[in-house]
Amino acid sequence: MPLILPKLPAQLPSRMRIQRIRTPGTLPPSLPPFAGFRRGCRFSRAGFFYFLALLLLLGITKATADTVTGWGDNSGGQIDMPATLSNAVSVAAGYQHTVALRTDGTVAAWGANGSGQTNVPPGLTTATAIAAGFQFTAALRSSGTVVAWGENADGQTNVPPGLTNCIALAAGYFHTVALRGNGTVAAWGFNGYGQTNVPGALTNAIAVAAGGNHTAALRSNGTVLAWGLNTSGQTNAPAGLTNAIAIAAGESHTVALRSDGTVLAWGLNSSGQTSVPPGLTGVIAIAAGGAYTMALKEDGTVAVWGDNSSGQTNVPIGLGRATAIAAGYAHAAALVGNAHLPCITAQPQGLTTNATADVTLSVSAVGSEPLSYQWQKNGINLAAGTNATLLLSSVTTNHSGSYAVVVTNLYGSATSDAAVLTVTRLSQTVAFSLGASLTRLATNAPFSNPATASSGLTVAYSVSDAAVATVNAGGITSIAGVGQCQIFADQEGNEIYNPAARATQSLTINPAAVLIFLTNLAQVYDGNSKTVTAITLPDNVMISL
Repeated sequence: MPLILPKLPAQLPSRMRIQRIRTPGTLPPSLPPFAGFRRGCRFSRAGFFYFLALLLLLGITKATADTVTGWGDNSGGQIDMPATLSNAVSVAAGYQHTVALRTDGTVAAWGANGSGQTNVPPGLTTATAIAAGFQFTAALRSSGTVVAWGENADGQTNVPPGLTNCIALAAGYFHTVALRGNGTVAAWGFNGYGQTNVPGALTNAIAVAAGGNHTAALRSNGTVLAWGLNTSGQTNAPAGLTNAIAIAAGESHTVALRSDGTVLAWGLNSSGQTSVPPGLTGVIAIAAGGAYTMALKEDGTVAVWGDNSSGQTNVPIGLGRATAIAAGYAHAAALVGNAHLPCITAQPQGLTTNATADVTLSVSAVGSEPLSYQWQKNGINLAAGTNATLLLSSVTTNHSGSYAVVVTNLYGSATSDAAVLTVTRLSQTVAFSLGASLTRLATNAPFSNPATASSGLTVAYSVSDAAVATVNAGGITSIAGVGQCQIFADQEGNEIYNPAARATQSLTINPAAVLIFLTNLAQVYDGNSKTVTAITLPDNVMISL
């Protein structure tokens, strides 16, 4: 093993592995604890009988514990799996230590412990995800909070105060990354290469990965954004990559799993770690180590390529059907054992919010890969809801309803609790631009008298006495006669705004003053009728002489 010099990326080891977020549920208490079932997991009647038939077909008569198998470097005892380890549902690998998440939310860790990285905090019983860094470990709780332990020279275990609503974790050499339920990312720890400087434009993230000194995020549109150290092009996501469903990051390379089950890798290729084996398809999960890459196929077999200096690419003969994988710096691990129904570990949470807000609903689950997600609103499938997170942009009252997600794998499905979203409409006001009262003469021409709503929505007009004035849809007021009336402006609201309080304008129409000019007055009266001309201003006013 070469000497590892801290913070020198060309020599630092990596043990990064990123797997897709999963999601589970609850077993009816009347059902027996067959292999792969866990109380608290919901599944359909059809799913139960399908799995029972599978057990009979395979000749399985009782449950057998899940095991973690490791291979490659063992200088720290990282592949010496504890004899008492059982019921594992997820695995993570660091530099010289390995971590497992059990179905009951507890965590086991073993291997090198020079910085306390395998000293799991007492009382940690609600973990839903795990990550392993250089010499530290992190876990995500069902409450959406993060706990970390081990080496802390760069603040990698100093979880930011107030960090909540997290749904996924990743650990780099000396930095930690968390994905929030709203699609944003938080990062902390060593930042010598900008690996914790999350791009301000990053939104709608659904997965994160942390490499040696770089970080990557997968967006909901299938694109990848990466930042940090880029000496080997590890942050240069290939142009045209738009169908990624999972990502992983190694020491100096990055990997993406496409929706068609193929793998794409980029960055340093000194050991062939980015040379994806030709014909590799049917992949359901990926992991990236120091200078090698792993892929889990849908048939439970594992493919590994790249650096093999410690035997990390030598998959054990007779490994069995793997359900999860992890890549440390120079050791690999796989979860092997029972097939697991999906089981939801963190339920989506309902909320009340104002219209125009962005809302993210999220779920976490474990179970045999691959896991698929289908979000529903009021029992109807949502076409865009096929990830562990559901992103709702600029919500309106039309988004209000009951949301749930069905998580499915080859062995059954689990349906989450309903999360009720209530969207509150915004308030608005309406006002006349010419004020609350007006006085005009009966002779005035039609004039513009608009009212506007603060929402920008169209205003409707009406009058109390059309014999005095009328108003058209554009706010043009026409005088019809002398007197007083009220003009009303209303805005009825929509799915974003509540109806506005009616705006009222008082309009008074006064009679116009008349000027009379008499002509032909310079005449001598001779007893005969004379013609005198009267001119009025304004015209056509009736007068008597």
